[in-house]
Amino acid sequence: MAIAGLILGFFLVFIIDLRGLLRTNRRKAAFLLYSLLLSIGFIISLLQIIGKQPPSPAVYIEKIVSVLLSGVKQ
Repeated sequence: MAIAGLILGFFLVFIIDLRGLLRTNRRKAAFLLYSLLLSIGFIISLLQIIGKQPPSPAVYIEKIVSVLLSGVKQ
C-alpha cells in the first residue's frame, strides 16, 4: 500500500510540474534533468519504504579513487 502511495505521489508531482517544464525554452534539457532528479528521489524513497538503506556516496567515491590510483604507477 505504501508503494502505491509513493508511485501516486511522484506521479502527481510530475503532472503538476509538467506544465512548467513545457513552458521552458530548453525543454529537452529541462525535462531530462527533471526526470533524472525525480527518478533518484523515487529510488531513494522506495529503498527507504522497503527497509533497505541506500548506499552512501562515500562508497562510490572510494571505489572511483581506488580505480584511479591503481592505474598510477610510482
